Amino acid sequence: MKTSGRASNGSNGRYGYGRQRLWSYSALLPSRKFHIRAQDILPDHLDEARINGTAIRKGTVGAFLANAAAFSDPAVLGSARQTVLDDIAAAVPALRALGLFVVLEIRDPQLRAFVEAQP
Repeated sequence: MKTSGRASNGSNGRYGYGRQRLWSYSALLPSRKFHIRAQDILPDHLDEARINGTAIRKGTVGAFLANAAAFSDPAVLGSARQTVLDDIAAAVPALRALGLFVVLEIRDPQLRAFVEAQP
């Protein structure tokens, strides 16, 4: 798995990953298979997987994307915005375990700062 490797000096990089491989996709796949489908990561009969001790629920990435869109929507205010923030914060450990931020960069500077500030 190739990562973006933001930090070339061995530091942890913007999202805390640097060049570190978070987990091995190849451990999930039969030998000589070079592509991954959704069911290779999380089969239909399972609702969650554990990666490095972190539970990843089915739908986590999709929910994050929907909440990221709501985060950027000026019409989402008050308690609805707080719910969006809470849901994003709760998803960050799972998204980090998946390596999402190694491959993708958050464009919205406010959302990126919020995600970076999460433990």
